[in-house]
Amino acid sequence: MDTRGIEEQTLAQLDSVTRSNYFEFKNKLNTHEFFCSSNNSTNCADQLYKGLLNVATLKPLHALMRRNYAAALQDEVQKALNALLADDPYEFNDWYLNPEKYAEYPKYLERAIELLGKDHYSFPLLYSQQKYFEAHYLKQKILQDLKDEHKRDSVRNLVKLKLLEAIKYEPHAAYLYHAVANLHWRKDGIYEMDSTLKYCAEAMQMAPTWITPYHELVETYLNIIVDMDKADSIIRKGLAIRPNSYLLNLLLAWNYQKQGQFNQSDSICWKLISAKPELFNAWSTLVQCSAERMDYDHVIKYSLKSFDLHPITTNWSRAWYFKALLKTKKEKYAFEFLGKYPPEPATLEFIDNIILSDYYYNKRNFDKAFEYAEKVISSNYADLHIKADAIVIMARIEMSRMNFDVATSYLNKAIDIDPTPDEADHTARCYLAQLQHLKGTFNYS
Repeated sequence: MDTRGIEEQTLAQLDSVTRSNYFEFKNKLNTHEFFCSSNNSTNCADQLYKGLLNVATLKPLHALMRRNYAAALQDEVQKALNALLADDPYEFNDWYLNPEKYAEYPKYLERAIELLGKDHYSFPLLYSQQKYFEAHYLKQKILQDLKDEHKRDSVRNLVKLKLLEAIKYEPHAAYLYHAVANLHWRKDGIYEMDSTLKYCAEAMQMAPTWITPYHELVETYLNIIVDMDKADSIIRKGLAIRPNSYLLNLLLAWNYQKQGQFNQSDSICWKLISAKPELFNAWSTLVQCSAERMDYDHVIKYSLKSFDLHPITTNWSRAWYFKALLKTKKEKYAFEFLGKYPPEPATLEFIDNIILSDYYYNKRNFDKAFEYAEKVISSNYADLHIKADAIVIMARIEMSRMNFDVATSYLNKAIDIDPTPDEADHTARCYLAQLQHLKGTFNYS
């Protein structure tokens, strides 16, 4: 009440232009128009604030303006963090698929620190958050788009340094430890499981009811260690904390899918679609489930539903849709689609290449199939199981050419390159058994 009285008294002494600028400043704070663009260098909160600081008669309100400006700068950042900590699937999608949303957050936090000063009690929190968002943008935007191996290593090391610096200022912030776990989850196709598990455990110890570390652990056990029982156990523990979690239920659908329990997976997806029809995730999971069944008509149908909700280039349905078009003899449209919607980031092109390798193998164009398989193997970003898939295709080509010894060498290489007991491993062993049978050296081991 006292502040409002001081504000009214001070404004009564101002000329109309200054009064108008003051209210415009407050309006810009409300609309989060903090910094001026190159097209508009004057009409933003920061420029208005600097001008109003030069008005002597406005001095009684300068401290209030500074606090309000600093609070507004923190507001949008804190809302995003709160949403992530609340397991919000909308924020989760933006976090991984729309990093541009957070590009200005470090600048917001840096300006808030300038306004409040490094002696302010909130400095450690603000500085830690600044480093966190700097690291996030580097990882999700800059690192994703880089192809140069040395530059990637340099950026990745910088990301970790920023996160460790953030932890130094806020050692009990669980989300910082999760960010380090996520950084270790995959390094250019190589998984660093021990570090992922270690940092997830630390995050969960600090915040036992926070769900996001559960996502990371489930992904690790589902797709890397390939222990579906362990993945299921972690999902159930998470659901006991937050039974209506969209993201955990989605992971449960993926776990069912991995085990070949497609009807259970579909059932969860339809419930999630009914609960949140505006989210694309469950539609894309239906796409993947249909692809596992080799039901390519439904892959196309569900992909189009998913594309209506989320941009194609960053939608994981994109690759399945391309494959379904090839499988349903729509090759012309498939290649037009590929040209129109290249993968984003470009480092994911190995997914297209494995699909093309399989496509040309089935067309009996072995030279082309081999060419695309080699592109997959030479990629620094392809997952190990995708590389194993490519090597299996090369082995199948050599089997078709009756080069059994060369094929055997490739199949053993496929098993060695990916130590997890996934589909590529099983396929390679089945072809090895077939080769032994053809050569009359079958061994039941």
